[in-house]
Amino acid sequence: MKLALILMLAMQQTPNMPGVENSVGYLASGTSIQPRTTSESTAMIHGSLGNWTFMFHANAFVVDLQQTGPRGHDKFFSPNWFMPMLHRNFGKQGLTFRTMLSLEPATITNRRYPLLFQTGETAYGLSIVDGQHPHNFVMELAGKYELALGEHSQFFVYGGPVG
Repeated sequence: MKLALILMLAMQQTPNMPGVENSVGYLASGTSIQPRTTSESTAMIHGSLGNWTFMFHANAFVVDLQQTGPRGHDKFFSPNWFMPMLHRNFGKQGLTFRTMLSLEPATITNRRYPLLFQTGETAYGLSIVDGQHPHNFVMELAGKYELALGEHSQFFVYGGPVG
């Protein structure tokens, strides 16, 4: 198993809530960055577990898709994901554990669901045309260590298994 470590020096404002980086998005999953104007339209559960900050965010849909025609297919399925996270500050340092899970391997049969005009996807070594592959059960399993260097800057190391 490989371990990916990304070292970054990030310029950012001090987060309003520890472990969530910024309640309107700035740093997102892993090392991706969203515009500060990004809105969180789906509610999250935030709370404390002793000295730790806990966050849970989830999404699940039940879909009965009817795509008729020579390229379309019908399917009943459920796209979904669950994202728990724990964070704790230790003075100028912080430690975060995060994961993103999906039950799609069990809720999307035949390793795909119909999506007209979608191309470029692969699943299990096979190309998918007019379809989308289900997410893996584990999409993110990672940890992050951060050290505040000043009021508007920090150094952090983010890592997790790859593959």
